[in-house]
Formats: sequence, C-alpha cells, structure tokens
Amino acid sequence: STLASLLWGPFALICVFWAFRFPVTYVTCTFASIVVGIAGDNTIQYLFGTRSGGTLSEGVDRGARASVQVTLMMMGLSLLFYGSYFESVRSLATLFVLGFALILIGDLWLFRGLISSRISSSASSGSRNRST
Repeated sequence: STLASLLWGPFALICVFWAFRFPVTYVTCTFASIVVGIAGDNTIQYLFGTRSGGTLSEGVDRGARASVQVTLMMMGLSLLFYGSYFESVRSLATLFVLGFALILIGDLWLFRGLISSRISSSASSGSRNRST
C-alpha cells in the first residue's frame, strides 16, 4: 500500500503529460524531479507517526491535517510563478498546483483507503481462522 500511494502521484502526472502532449523541456524535467522527491514525504511522516506505539492508520490520522495544510501552502506559493515574465515559468505554476494536488490525493486518501482495506481484509481472514 505504501509503494502504490508513492507511485500514484508521479504516474498520474506522467499520464497528464501524455494526454495533453506536454513537451519534455527543462521546466517539465525540473517539475518531474521535484514531484518525485516530494511524493513520499507525507508517507514518511505517517510512518514516523507510528513510532510512539500507534498503528499506521493512527499515524495517518495524526499527520493528515498537517499534510493538507502544507500542500495548500505549496499550491498557494506556486501561484507566485504566474507573475513571471517567462511563459515557461508560468506553465510551471499550473503544473505545480496540479501536481501537489495529485500527490496529496495519493499520499493521503489513496494510502488511507489501501490501509483500511488491508486492515479489513486481515480482520475478516483472522475471524475466519478463529472460527475454523
């Protein structure tokens, strides 16, 4: 579940690049490297949230609000690029806003969904093992 949520954001952005036929330039390469670097930051924080003896879902619950706040701040600060004289930097603003939103979806909601489905499947298999 951790690996799937980490790869979802960059993979979704590659699909956006393909669907809208973005050219490969220094701006899109810079953007892609930043997105890949940021993709796992929230997940790492969720894992560190479990060090106090809690479960992974409790770690996600502890860090969820901060993840949303930091992502909204990064998206807001990316809007500053719209004031640039250069068109390529202005396009970077759009990519950052979209990319940060997709990363949050993967790091928080997709990860939370994968964890809860894994917990429910292990709980149901555990109850079947006890009944046999």
